[in-house]
Amino acid sequence: MRVVRQKLRRPGIGLAILGLVITVAGTFLPWLYSGSVQRNSYEAADLLRRLLGLDSGVGGALLVAWPAIGPVAGLCVAGYVLGLPRAAAVANLLLSAITGAVGVFASVHADSGGSLVGISGTGPVTVLVGAVLALLGAIAVLASAPGPFAQGSEFEQHRGQPAS
Repeated sequence: MRVVRQKLRRPGIGLAILGLVITVAGTFLPWLYSGSVQRNSYEAADLLRRLLGLDSGVGGALLVAWPAIGPVAGLCVAGYVLGLPRAAAVANLLLSAITGAVGVFASVHADSGGSLVGISGTGPVTVLVGAVLALLGAIAVLASAPGPFAQGSEFEQHRGQPAS
């Protein structure tokens, strides 16, 4: 079992990093179109915040925090590379859950064309694919982490010895 767990770690990290890169790339693709003008997710979030007056509440917090996706993804990648895979995976899970949910919402409401203003499917679908890959990678990393009862753990070393 331990060998199987260890074999999950490297591919999990690779999949997580690939997913994070795709997620961030998807935020720069078209999310909103108006005539011939296309806006990426950052421009669309700012436009929605200003037009709808969303400065408070969950929606407002999400729109204000959206530009942090790149830096948070970068911190996750740094954590994976610098030997902090569990911390990076937990942060990755949170980021992927949020970006994936937004990607699903925008993908479902994407316009198939024909109207002058609408949601483009390119960016949201790319973010959704990246979030799913990053999520699967993070789960693989967390599944490969040794638990409290792993062989060689402190529990295993003291098992069977009388309490002092």
